[in-house]
Amino acid sequence: MPHATPSVIHVIVAGGVDWPAIGATVATVIAAVLGISGTAWQAERGRRASSNDLKASLSASIDNLKLGINAENDRARRSEKRQAYVNFQTVLNRFIVATDRLLNYDPRAARPGRDELVHAVADSSADLQNALSSLMLAAPEHLRNRADEAVQLLSSYSQQVELGRHLVDKSDDFRRIRNDLYTKMRDDLGTAELTKK
Repeated sequence: MPHATPSVIHVIVAGGVDWPAIGATVATVIAAVLGISGTAWQAERGRRASSNDLKASLSASIDNLKLGINAENDRARRSEKRQAYVNFQTVLNRFIVATDRLLNYDPRAARPGRDELVHAVADSSADLQNALSSLMLAAPEHLRNRADEAVQLLSSYSQQVELGRHLVDKSDDFRRIRNDLYTKMRDDLGTAELTKK
């Protein structure tokens, strides 16, 4: 008959407690606990460092984004100003030319008639007021004041010309005013140095 294996194994301990085995086991457990603790500590330290790096990176990205947005806003503002300045100067020139033509009107000339010249001055005056309004929204105060002063001076002179009063030709004065405005506008746009080269 086959020999049956007992279901219980009896261990016989001879000689008492095996302190070296227990010491080795405790040392192994302590080493394992310290190893796990050290790994957890290193992982936490790495997570903090990574988190700090991510925060610094996000902060730098936000700063760069703000700089980019500010630069784009500045470009848009300069473009808006440039458009207002170009429009103002174009209409100002048209007004000066129309006033000059009316001043130099020769009744013996067949065309254009005086009424046409007066209408041209009136139209360019209305355009100049509209251009001045646009400039008032975009320009700094010193430039707004100079442009308003120029429009008032030109309008007053133009009215005298229209009334037929004999006046001295002030075209050179108006060109000086226009050129002064060009200089102030270039300074405001930051392009003054480009034009001096």
